[in-house]
Amino acid sequence: MERLPENGAYTDNGVTLDLSRKDGQIWSYQARYVAVPPKAGRRPSLHADAIKALISQKSGSSQVEINHAILTVDRAGELIWFVKSKIVDEQGRTRPFNRILHDSKGEVMDSPR
Repeated sequence: MERLPENGAYTDNGVTLDLSRKDGQIWSYQARYVAVPPKAGRRPSLHADAIKALISQKSGSSQVEINHAILTVDRAGELIWFVKSKIVDEQGRTRPFNRILHDSKGEVMDSPR
């Protein structure tokens, strides 16, 4: 995967190699390039506190722990966050709560575009 130098967002661009563990011989090589719109290089709007607040609001839990928040670019060139978190539900159980957030709109998406 490629990272944009302006903001560190991941793109789908990159190279994949399959190598033999035995002798290091290349079994397959795959390169992928999709032009990334300039708007994808902007600074992210959401910060850690805002991401935590959105997850808290969507889950209905005030006890939220963000494990990973990865900034990436969707197919339309918009910045989105893949957020892996844990919440404490109404019964006091800790459970995973993973969502995709649209950066500029500041809202939870059902699925990436």
